[in-house]
Amino acid sequence: MLARDPENRGDFYYAVRTTGIYCRPSCPSRRAKAENVRFYDSCEDAERAGFRPCRRCRPRAPSLAAERAAIVAKICRYIDAGTGTPTLAQLAERAA
Repeated sequence: MLARDPENRGDFYYAVRTTGIYCRPSCPSRRAKAENVRFYDSCEDAERAGFRPCRRCRPRAPSLAAERAAIVAKICRYIDAGTGTPTLAQLAERAA
């Protein structure tokens, strides 16, 4: 959490008692005082405790790595389904 490691895969979430918000460990928000931080195993646990998701790191949304992996998989399926070699412009259009 202190390193804000973007490779964190949802192993845990932390909540800040004074703001009522929970975040991913990689959230770029301002660091909270240690005495106000609580740790949870899942988003559901944090929400049951009365915290809401952060609007900055969006802990309920797929991670950036997962979003990128989905785009790559989509492009691979497009290439596999095609009869010829697509241009870079076609791949970029598919990837949005």
